[in-house]
Amino acid sequence: MRGNENFDALSDTDIYVLIAGIQRILRVWEEAFHQHREGRLDGYIWDVMVKQHASFLSAQSFLRVWELRREYYDPTFRHFVDTLDKTEYKTR
Repeated sequence: MRGNENFDALSDTDIYVLIAGIQRILRVWEEAFHQHREGRLDGYIWDVMVKQHASFLSAQSFLRVWELRREYYDPTFRHFVDTLDKTEYKTR
Protein backbone atom coordinates (compact mmCIF):
# COMPACT_ATOMS: atom_id res chain seq x y z
CA MET A 1 0.00 0.00 0.00
CA ARG A 2 2.91 2.35 0.74
CA GLY A 3 4.15 1.71 -2.78
CA ASN A 4 0.84 2.92 -4.18
CA GLU A 5 1.19 6.16 -2.25
CA ASN A 6 4.89 6.85 -2.94
CA PHE A 7 6.92 4.12 -4.62
CA ASP A 8 10.10 6.19 -4.55
CA ALA A 9 9.93 6.55 -0.77
CA LEU A 10 10.15 2.77 -0.24
CA SER A 11 13.35 1.30 1.14
CA ASP A 12 15.51 -0.83 -1.15
CA THR A 13 14.34 -3.91 0.76
CA ASP A 14 10.69 -2.97 0.32
CA ILE A 15 11.20 -2.39 -3.40
CA TYR A 16 12.93 -5.76 -3.78
CA VAL A 17 10.13 -7.58 -1.94
CA LEU A 18 7.47 -5.75 -3.95
CA ILE A 19 9.14 -6.49 -7.28
CA ALA A 20 9.70 -10.16 -6.40
CA GLY A 21 6.07 -10.60 -5.34
CA ILE A 22 4.57 -8.84 -8.32
CA GLN A 23 6.83 -10.68 -10.76
CA ARG A 24 5.52 -13.99 -9.43
CA ILE A 25 1.98 -12.81 -10.16
CA LEU A 26 2.98 -11.62 -13.64
CA ARG A 27 4.69 -14.94 -14.43
CA VAL A 28 1.52 -16.85 -13.61
CA TRP A 29 -0.44 -14.50 -15.86
CA GLU A 30 2.11 -14.82 -18.66
CA GLU A 31 1.96 -18.62 -18.47
CA ALA A 32 -1.85 -18.50 -18.51
CA PHE A 33 -1.66 -16.17 -21.54
CA HIS A 34 0.38 -18.71 -23.45
CA GLN A 35 -1.78 -21.63 -22.32
CA HIS A 36 -4.93 -19.78 -23.42
CA ARG A 37 -3.37 -18.85 -26.74
CA GLU A 38 -2.53 -22.51 -27.38
CA GLY A 39 -6.08 -23.59 -26.48
CA ARG A 40 -5.13 -25.29 -23.21
CA LEU A 41 -6.93 -22.82 -20.91
CA ASP A 42 -10.67 -22.30 -21.17
CA GLY A 43 -11.93 -18.87 -22.10
CA TYR A 44 -14.05 -18.42 -18.99
CA ILE A 45 -10.99 -18.96 -16.76
CA TRP A 46 -8.87 -16.68 -18.91
CA ASP A 47 -11.50 -13.91 -18.89
CA VAL A 48 -11.61 -13.90 -15.09
CA MET A 49 -7.80 -13.82 -14.92
CA VAL A 50 -7.69 -10.85 -17.28
CA LYS A 51 -10.16 -8.94 -15.12
CA GLN A 52 -8.22 -9.72 -11.96
CA HIS A 53 -4.79 -8.87 -13.33
CA ALA A 54 -6.00 -5.76 -15.13
CA SER A 55 -7.38 -4.51 -11.83
CA PHE A 56 -3.95 -5.16 -10.27
CA LEU A 57 -2.40 -3.00 -13.00
CA SER A 58 -4.58 -0.09 -11.95
CA ALA A 59 -2.58 0.04 -8.70
CA GLN A 60 0.37 2.43 -9.00
CA SER A 61 2.90 0.06 -7.42
CA PHE A 62 1.92 -2.83 -9.69
CA LEU A 63 2.06 -0.62 -12.76
CA ARG A 64 5.45 0.75 -11.72
CA VAL A 65 6.88 -2.77 -11.37
CA TRP A 66 5.48 -3.64 -14.81
CA GLU A 67 7.23 -0.59 -16.26
CA LEU A 68 10.51 -1.55 -14.57
CA ARG A 69 10.43 -5.24 -15.50
CA ARG A 70 8.30 -5.57 -18.65
CA GLU A 71 11.36 -6.29 -20.82
CA TYR A 72 11.76 -9.65 -19.04
CA TYR A 73 8.51 -10.99 -20.52
CA ASP A 74 7.65 -12.44 -23.91
CA PRO A 75 6.99 -9.73 -26.55
CA THR A 76 3.49 -11.03 -27.34
CA PHE A 77 2.55 -10.94 -23.65
CA ARG A 78 4.05 -7.45 -23.28
CA HIS A 79 1.97 -6.26 -26.21
CA PHE A 80 -1.16 -7.80 -24.70
CA VAL A 81 -0.58 -6.11 -21.33
CA ASP A 82 0.43 -2.78 -22.83
CA THR A 83 -2.66 -2.59 -25.05
CA LEU A 84 -5.14 -3.86 -22.45
CA ASP A 85 -7.75 -1.27 -21.49
CA LYS A 86 -6.92 -1.17 -17.79
CA THR A 87 -9.41 1.62 -17.09
CA GLU A 88 -12.23 -0.85 -17.70
CA TYR A 89 -11.03 -2.84 -14.67
CA LYS A 90 -9.89 0.00 -12.39
CA THR A 91 -10.08 -0.91 -8.70
CA ARG A 92 -12.32 1.08 -6.45
